[in-house]
Amino acid sequence: MSSCEKCWADAYRLELAGEGSQPRIYERLIVERKDKPCTPEQQAGPDARICLDCKRKTVHQITGECVICNKKFKDKP
Repeated sequence: MSSCEKCWADAYRLELAGEGSQPRIYERLIVERKDKPCTPEQQAGPDARICLDCKRKTVHQITGECVICNKKFKDKP
């Protein structure tokens, strides 16, 4: 499963503000946002690509895996 890029970026900003380490903040954010999670597009990141199956910009920018259908893309479509 790919990480949520929005939560990871938010954790980075909070780390810079002195609220702890990025990994621990990320874990906290995931728990806090469990009932209202980030959208698949937010999870995939700003440089995400469009999934050929889902037709949404949900192919994770780092892992190349669609956060909705889990299809893995090796190269840019």
